[in-house]
Amino acid sequence: MVWEEWEAAMAGCGLRTRAVRASIAEAGEQLRALLPFGKAALITDAGTDEQLTERVRASLRAYRPQCIFAEGEDASMPLFSLPDDVRAVVAVGPRSALAARFFCTLRGGFSLLIPLRPSAEELFAPAAPRPWAGYPLAPPDLVLADGEILQGAEAARADAALAMLCAAELETDAYFTESDYDARALRLAAERAAEADLSLPAGREDVLAASALFCLAKRSLPPFGCERAARAAAGGAGAVLPYFARRYESLFAAGRPRPYFVPAYAARVARAARLFGAGASEFFANVRVPTGEQSFRLGARFRQVRQKLLASARALVAFAARVCPPAGDARPAAAGRADASGAAFNAGTASAASAAQGEALTDLYDASAEASPLLSAPALEREFGLLPNPQESFAPLAVSSSK
Repeated sequence: MVWEEWEAAMAGCGLRTRAVRASIAEAGEQLRALLPFGKAALITDAGTDEQLTERVRASLRAYRPQCIFAEGEDASMPLFSLPDDVRAVVAVGPRSALAARFFCTLRGGFSLLIPLRPSAEELFAPAAPRPWAGYPLAPPDLVLADGEILQGAEAARADAALAMLCAAELETDAYFTESDYDARALRLAAERAAEADLSLPAGREDVLAASALFCLAKRSLPPFGCERAARAAAGGAGAVLPYFARRYESLFAAGRPRPYFVPAYAARVARAARLFGAGASEFFANVRVPTGEQSFRLGARFRQVRQKLLASARALVAFAARVCPPAGDARPAAAGRADASGAAFNAGTASAASAAQGEALTDLYDASAEASPLLSAPALEREFGLLPNPQESFAPLAVSSSK
């Protein structure tokens, strides 16, 4: 079912991309539907299993493939040294996928992408990464999914399931701004990811399809703070989803807005820029400073809708527990740090590593308010004075680099 939904989503976005379930040994046969004859190049991520690469290369022998390894910041440059009669690129791995799409955008020809993990981020990224950041990329012509080679399914499933938290950001915003974003595609992607059986090749392929649904749904939506946090968190979406879900529940269960509170917007933006490694102007663009009257109405509206949002938050907590079951005691905060209701999470029995992770997640949650224009739960906590105002002496925590 999820594959049919993926195909429908691509059609709805106006994409001609085809997605097939097939063995990598059939790459040449699949390419023939695009290019009956001619020359092709094979680009693979550096470090890819040699036997896997050889199976793909052997299937392409009729195309006399020139083989390239994708490495370094600009992995696409070796492709541009190929002669003009190379009319197709087969890419194995995420770095290679972006390189092939950039090459085909500029040079033309067909792209056949073979993912190594069940994530569609590189398959449908709208723009190139550095050093060509922001350059629009043509969509792939064909995606070949072979569940036998897909690795990292647990993390990829958590990434796709984060769509449910993105849907919660949209829902929360709608209650306060009357925006009309449609979150149904996000919820569908998250549910399909949760349903996948990762023990089976077909289940890992289903996670790829769910990830694709998520990527395609985001094309018409604003950026999400939780997604920015997940890219920076050491535990990725698997840590962010359950932590943020509990914070949502806590806010709507017991949060008490402070009247006439004015956040330290400039300091918060500077903090977000340091945590997420981006320019402050990007985060200033997301801040909507309310007037006194708007701030008063925000608190009144919160009291009106909190029970509805609490019910949604509890459903989100249950979903997160289903997709990202806790390993031991993983309550994510250090002793003394309070959640939105003012009650500190109990971390007395947590290990030092868990406490450190909890502090990092707390800071990422706080900073995610500036990473999106949406009035999500973190943004509401900011406006209600339930988040700490950062000081100029703030020293950023060590977080992983963006994916």
